[in-house]
Amino acid sequence: MKKSRFLTLALALALLMSVTTLPAAAEEPVTLTIGVQRSSVVENWDTNLQTLKIEEICGVNLEFVEFPSSNNECMQKVDLMVVAGGDELPDVLMFNLPTSVIAKYGKAGIFVDLTDLYDGVHDKNFTEQSTKSALGKEGILKYITSPDGRIYGMPYVVDAMDNEYANNRMLIYEPWLKALDLEMPTTIDEFVEVLRAFKTQDPNGNGEADEIPILGNIANKQGNFIRPLMSPFIYTQDNYYQNVDGKIEYVANTEKWKEGLLFIRSLVDEELLSPLTFTMDFNQFKAIMTQDTVVVGVQGANSSSYMPADMERRIEYIIAAPLEGPDGTRQCTVKPQLPSTKMYITRNCQNVEKAFEVGDFLCSQLMSVWDRYGIEGVDWRYAVEGEHGAFEAAGIPTVFATLTSKWGTMQNTWWGHVGPQMLMNDFVMGVVCGPLDHFVPLGRSISPLMECANTENGVWGLIFTDEEQKIVDEYQNVLNDYVMESVGRFVTRDLSLEDDWDNYVASIDAMGLEEYLGAIQSAFDRTL
Repeated sequence: MKKSRFLTLALALALLMSVTTLPAAAEEPVTLTIGVQRSSVVENWDTNLQTLKIEEICGVNLEFVEFPSSNNECMQKVDLMVVAGGDELPDVLMFNLPTSVIAKYGKAGIFVDLTDLYDGVHDKNFTEQSTKSALGKEGILKYITSPDGRIYGMPYVVDAMDNEYANNRMLIYEPWLKALDLEMPTTIDEFVEVLRAFKTQDPNGNGEADEIPILGNIANKQGNFIRPLMSPFIYTQDNYYQNVDGKIEYVANTEKWKEGLLFIRSLVDEELLSPLTFTMDFNQFKAIMTQDTVVVGVQGANSSSYMPADMERRIEYIIAAPLEGPDGTRQCTVKPQLPSTKMYITRNCQNVEKAFEVGDFLCSQLMSVWDRYGIEGVDWRYAVEGEHGAFEAAGIPTVFATLTSKWGTMQNTWWGHVGPQMLMNDFVMGVVCGPLDHFVPLGRSISPLMECANTENGVWGLIFTDEEQKIVDEYQNVLNDYVMESVGRFVTRDLSLEDDWDNYVASIDAMGLEEYLGAIQSAFDRTL
């Protein structure tokens, strides 16, 4: 096994060293103005080591124009510059924009059509990196292609298997299972029995009835609370719709949804699920989770990374297995890390091919790793024999170890996920973990989620026209807020599932559901 693992590692490292296609530096540097959002972690864009490396390799001089850090304010500034004629736009913009905006500005000629540069010659680094993605080159390009069939930007692809499941899981306290000689529950009936044991058998051993079987918070209730408890009954993803043989259907107004609510209500009635879940903010939740005595058996959070780095408890909460429902349904919602667009060349750019060359270099393995982890030998190194990564149990080889912990702090080494990038699972999930790293329990308990992943009903990566986007913007948040508010009211009996359900369904219809689903269906038919 060791020999096989290190042969795999050797191959991964060989690929890392070989995939970067370095552009030839020009005799005279080409000046490019680059629009970026104001960053709280980049000390100086001009002297940042990643900037200097790009300038050296690509033969360019990068001059940065800062846009607001707020996405809404950033979008407003772009709009104002366009309305003013567009002449003040930088040569390049490097941040996320809504797909409908990209399409609109591309069609208007504000953003340059880059379709013909994805020819295997100008995009060598992107092409090379795309071979590591399950989507492949054409699959990635599909997600950054506008409704008119043209490509007006450059891709951002960061595969991270853990993130695909992050908002679809609860965590269960493993020492309590062991203390009470309980197995990991895999059905809703087994789950209820485990919760009852947590409530009545004093698993924390302090002689007090202070255990809370399940606790969530308002920040995570839509994902790490609702989805795992609803999945035994009906598929549940962002925005409460699903794909059923090509037809988009709403789930939060169905009898299966009602059945799930009845189950969750029974947990509240039996005092197994704390009603604080519907009112407690994350800071209050954190205070309970990090107090001296463990009192929570199942937490509605995607990891324990919020706990102090030296707290042993952060590796004792493992992923709760997906639960089988009354009809045998056992599934997990998986949200693929789909490509987005994160660089656009504007009509003001005098050297489009050179700007594209910079974007393609950012897609290389060298720059993609640098942009997230920094410099080899300084900020990270390759793994050595005997070191283990958190996700080895899920089949991910151990590849590298971090040497510094600059992420999230002010530094001048890397940009931090700015601009195009192609960072693949084979690297990012292969990080060496310390003994108290919060990834350790996730890596060894994620396999049941992977085995139960529902990839048939998901609706992800839709590219909307301007008209479709207007409809989605008008109805989506209103519907989402109403569904979430109603969940809390139904399961705490502020509303009656017996008497108020029909009115709830009628209210959803009256909120523009038909027109909303029509826009989703239209985008789905065209995109997927």
